[in-house]
Amino acid sequence: MSTPPTCVLAADLGGTSTRAALVDSTGQLLRLAQGTTPAQQGAAAVLATLKTLLIEARGDAQPQALGLSLAGVIDPSAARVLDATDALPGWKGTALYPALAELGLPLAARNDVHAALLGERWLGGLRECDHGALMTLGTGLGAGLLINGRLHTGRGHLAGHLGRTEVLHEGQRLPLEALLSGTGLARLHGSAANGHEVLARVQQGDTRAQSALQTWVGHLALALHNLHWLLDPGRVLIGGGLIEARTAWWPLLQPLLDALPLEVKPAELGARAGLLGAAHLAFTEAA
Repeated sequence: MSTPPTCVLAADLGGTSTRAALVDSTGQLLRLAQGTTPAQQGAAAVLATLKTLLIEARGDAQPQALGLSLAGVIDPSAARVLDATDALPGWKGTALYPALAELGLPLAARNDVHAALLGERWLGGLRECDHGALMTLGTGLGAGLLINGRLHTGRGHLAGHLGRTEVLHEGQRLPLEALLSGTGLARLHGSAANGHEVLARVQQGDTRAQSALQTWVGHLALALHNLHWLLDPGRVLIGGGLIEARTAWWPLLQPLLDALPLEVKPAELGARAGLLGAAHLAFTEAA
């Protein structure tokens, strides 16, 4: 396979799966390698899997740089994990430079949602948009913020952690993602194992599931309302695993958005957003 003269390596590392790709300057994935993230085996095993997949994706090519989309709070200047969830035991404090030095490539790294926003800004639904946001609805809740055409990460790289903001629910202070996420949808239902099970029950006509979904959509509309008045984004994309089931809930959301002068759309790149955002990082910050 002939390789264009301008290409980079990119990887998207999450709690369940890791993907690595050789990517050209147009965003085409020239070679893709993927595997399961051995999260419960600790950081060393996770990094070993990442390195193996990167080597497989590189093949005999000569990429210019490496971009990483990583779960957790990431310090991009040091390529270090500042904080992480329990889904990746031992991930907090992990340094990427020493672990990947063998590849011999300049490196740039970002939080996975921040990387996904960069992917959407490059090739997706935030093209030619200087003020926007990406909200990801999956097991948890995250966001990336685009201000004046640039990713906004904040002083301590915490900006966009929408799921960590707090709300009052039935007299109890909860992180927003305890209600507005797949896990949150299951919580609102009371007995479902996860959000996808609730959505399946909605399709079966389960009134309890329908009520939980209506409440969940109300939380989503309120979060979008607050995001609009706080940051005045021109466009908000919604991505993550639950967007794939949007036929069940988007019609409930749309009437609640009609009063907002805000464009809300499904994200365009799907699961490729983080990988393409990592590639964009490699081209613009590492190469």
